[in-house]
This record gives sequence, structure tokens and C-alpha cells, in this order.
Amino acid sequence: MDEKQYQEAATRFKNLSPFRDSAAWYQAASILAEKQELYETAMNAFENEAYQEAADVFAQLEDYEDSEEMQNKCLYNSAQILLDSKQYAEAMKILQELQTKVDDSEFLKEKKSELTEMNYIATSKSFVEQKNNLYQQGMVEFLAGNYETARKSFSLLEDFRDSKEMAEECGLRIRRIQLATTISAGIQNSMAIREDGKVVVKGNTLYGQDKVKDWNNVASISCFGRVTIGLQEDGTVLTTTTMNNIDTSSWENIIAVSAGEGYAVGLRSDGKVESTGHDAGDGQRNVDSWENIVSIATGWRHTVGLDSNGTVYITGFQSKNQTQQIKKASDDWKNIIAIAAGGGSIEDDGDGHTVGLREDGRVFAVGDNKFGQCNVENWENIIAIAAGDWHTVGLTRDGKVVAVGTNSVGDHAACEVDDWEDIVAIAAGTGITLGLKSDGTVVATGYTRQRQCPLPGEWTEIKVPTGVKVEKSSHASE
Repeated sequence: MDEKQYQEAATRFKNLSPFRDSAAWYQAASILAEKQELYETAMNAFENEAYQEAADVFAQLEDYEDSEEMQNKCLYNSAQILLDSKQYAEAMKILQELQTKVDDSEFLKEKKSELTEMNYIATSKSFVEQKNNLYQQGMVEFLAGNYETARKSFSLLEDFRDSKEMAEECGLRIRRIQLATTISAGIQNSMAIREDGKVVVKGNTLYGQDKVKDWNNVASISCFGRVTIGLQEDGTVLTTTTMNNIDTSSWENIIAVSAGEGYAVGLRSDGKVESTGHDAGDGQRNVDSWENIVSIATGWRHTVGLDSNGTVYITGFQSKNQTQQIKKASDDWKNIIAIAAGGGSIEDDGDGHTVGLREDGRVFAVGDNKFGQCNVENWENIIAIAAGDWHTVGLTRDGKVVAVGTNSVGDHAACEVDDWEDIVAIAAGTGITLGLKSDGTVVATGYTRQRQCPLPGEWTEIKVPTGVKVEKSSHASE
């Protein structure tokens, strides 16, 4: 039987059925007729250079005539086209498949050297293409502010383009966000950063504090008296003051900032500390020798640093006295994870106080205790601390707030925080306490003569910091 006449044979055998084995021959002829039809379809696609379509059909025919070899030819031609169109990943898949078939194909044996070269090109180009795609994904995440996801992409790319630098930049921005303070209470005003990176301010703006309303992309804020300092996510340091000796233009790689009265400090990514402003002979700017610092805080006239080993450093007014107190209670001051500095007002002849939060949630304080602001030793389950002039505030693990110190100087009510709930961040200033709730609203209590306390519902959509985790189910012990 002629192979070109399968369909005609099938028809004849069908007409002969059930004579002898006509039914079996009809079935065999029908299958061959279908295969012949598919083969001709595949050949037409091949001749029209529709190689992938032809390869798919030849694959269905398996060992029919030269279908396997024709499939290899189709795939080879498809790979060439994909390489020419720079679709390297798709070409690489095909070429790697063809290389597994070389020993069983005369055509591929003849093309072995070409296959090897084509596969090398496809693999190397695909690798670069994949890196480019991953790099672009990293940049998209970076521009969207998803720095952890972006850092993972850039880290995988290692030395590709500027991936190493971008991974480092992501790390810096993550640290800035982790260390960020999005609410701040000063002497006569308070400030907060909105979710859009803009800053809102309440109270006295005699020293140019209202200029912060023009700031953008702010990640962290600190206000104190005549100085307000802000830090953008890209590390740019912003200041507003009426003083002419505040200069941060030479600061680089800053990850945290803090303002004292008439001066400011900045924490560098390498653990060193920058400072600017007046010193007034108290030594609050003597931070040049500090190393491996991971956190900073400022009062009126003293600066506090925490190093990576949990050791606390203090410089400035009454710093020797406070440092000596810490040495005497050295067991209490081990494994410190957060610090706060308050007080030291010249007008009120205050010595200032320093507060340390231990890893186990206990809190300890040294320095001026005239108003009981250092009576924090019984606090437990604390996850954040803040220090004002005459009071100390703690945030408990379940979002409650505790406070000790003055509650009756003038019209101060800075410690009336017992009914606060769902708090995720705190700030303390001169007789004022702020609490940021998880919904982005702010509660405030304390000194109101300069209208520095935002009214209920006045501040909304305030940025919630990521560095503090509140567990709503646990119970705080005061």
C-alpha cells in the first residue's frame, strides 16, 4: 500500500468490513492517514518558517517518518530566531533541550559546534537579562520605599552595576526608619511627621519652627528650644533655627538625629557621632571619641549615647555625676537597648536625668530626681521610653503608658496618661507628653500655655514608626 494513499485505503477497508480483518486494517489506515495529515500540516508550517508551531506538531508524531529530526530542525531554527530577537532566556531553554538530543540526531551532530556557541551566547545573555530584570525590580521596590525587599534583590546581584551601593543605601534607609522618631515634644512646641513625609507643628514658632511645614520626605524629627532637626529617608539633614552656629552641611551617612537646647547631634552609619551648635562650657558636644554608637539622645545640656554592647555614654552638664551613678549600679545598667535624656534647664537649675531601657523591659534612671522623675525601677514590660524636663514616660508592651515626675508645676499635667490605650510611640518635652496611636492620631497632655498640645483629633495620619512592636494581648505592670 502506497503511504500517500492511507485515507483511500481506510475508506476501502471500511467498506469491506466485516470481511476477514478489514476492520483492523481500517483502524491502522485511519491512524496513518491522520498522522500523514498532521505531518503535511507540520511541513507547511516549517516551510512558512512557523518553526515553533511546526515543532509542536512534529512532537505529536513522535517516530512517524522523520518527525523527530524535523522537530530538532524546527527547534534549532526557533532558537536562532529567539537569539536574533534577544529573547535569550527562551532560546536558552530550547538549546539546552537540543543538547540532550545530540547523540541521537544526525542533524544535531552536524550542528554540535553551532549549538555549543549558541548556548553559550544564550546562557550568558540570559544571565545578564535576568540580572537586569532583578535590578529593575529592586529599583521599583526602592522607589516605592520597600527597602527591605529592594535590598534582597540588590544583595543577590552582588557586583552587578551599582547593586552593592544600592544594597548599602537600602540598609541605611532601613536603619533610619528603624531609629526614626515621628513625634517630638520640645520646650514650647511639638511636631509630628505625617504619612506623606510632611511635618506639622504646634506651639511657639518664635525660632523659625514653622519653616518645617515646607520640609518633604521627612523620616525623623527632633525639636528642642531654638533648634529643630529633621532627617530625610535619603540621609539629608534639615535644620531650622535662629542661631548662626548650627551647621550640618558636612554631615554624611546620618541615620539618626537629636536636638538639645542650642545644639544638635547626628548618628553616622559607622557608629560615630557628629555635633553642631553651642557648648556653653558644659561639654554636651564632646562626642568625637565615641565609637560603635547605635542610639543617641539629648537633654537641655547633656548628650547620651548607647553603643552596640549596651554601654551608655554621657557627656555634658552633670555627666560625671550621672556616669558615676551608673557605675555604682552597673548590674542594673547591663543590656541596655534604648536611652532617653531629659531636663537640665538653666532657668530651673535642673541637673537633667538619663533613662535606660533594658532588654528585659526594666527601666533605670540616674540624675536629677527632685520631682521623682527617676522613680522608674518598678516598671516592667516597657518597650519604649521618653524623658521630659521633670518627668519620664514609658510605653508598655500592650500599648499602655506609664509616667513619673511632676504633675503639678504650673498648669502641667504631663503624667496624666493612665487612660491612654493603643499607643505605639511616645515623646516627652517641657511639661508635655505625646502619644501616637496605631491609627495615626495623637493624644497629648501637659503644659498648654503655648498651645503646644494638639487637640483631640487635630493631628491625624501621623506616620507610625516601625521600630516598636506593641502586643495588644499582654498586660502591663507598672
